[in-house]
Amino acid sequence: MPLDWDLDGPDGLCYSTMTDIGKLGAVMFHIITEEECKFDIWNQGETPAWPRRDDLPSTKGVWLGHCY
Repeated sequence: MPLDWDLDGPDGLCYSTMTDIGKLGAVMFHIITEEECKFDIWNQGETPAWPRRDDLPSTKGVWLGHCY
């Protein structure tokens, strides 16, 4: 990572620290529940977009679920 990289904005592929946090949440969900969580900003097609909450698994009753 270059020293002058803009940590507040996305890179050329639309990934950012926010998408890293989303991916970390998906990994935590997988470890806690043993269920896969697809967090893919490219799922909607050629334009990147945040996944809709309805497209993500429910975290109700899941340990640390209130953090998601």
